[in-house]
Amino acid sequence: MIRDLPCHGTLSPSLEGAAAGENIEWTTLYADFAMTAKEEGFPEIARSFEQIAKVGRSHESRYRRLAANVGCGEAFRKKSSVKWHCTNCGYVFAEELEARRQLQNLPRSDEAHIGADIGRAFGALAAERLDYVQHLRSNYPYLYSLVLRTHPLQDHPSPVVT
Repeated sequence: MIRDLPCHGTLSPSLEGAAAGENIEWTTLYADFAMTAKEEGFPEIARSFEQIAKVGRSHESRYRRLAANVGCGEAFRKKSSVKWHCTNCGYVFAEELEARRQLQNLPRSDEAHIGADIGRAFGALAAERLDYVQHLRSNYPYLYSLVLRTHPLQDHPSPVVT
């Protein structure tokens, strides 16, 4: 059920927090790391940080677009024609979604389908983020620890190693 999802009601702030974290990473952290690497004569490492910053910038953009869609009620309703393919049963929703004015009082079968698709979408986003963090853990231990210390959903994120 949609209302039973742990993110229901807090999705936009969570996505905005994730976007803010990505913004800090690509505009400040990785840019500073790249500059330091260049200054210290490590151009290959600088290029790596610059590439990682591009990925962070892309992640920020994706989080902000999704947050905007959720925040203005367009996650399931777009100004243009949209087809939504249920990855569970294969059904393609098109006019049906355009005809819905709200997602309240849906039949349980619709809630189950939409809820399952939302869960899969969250799973895909979480998996992408997890892959990125695991890549950092394997290849850039300091950056991995930095991501853990500065995660925006923590009570007191800080780059300071304690």
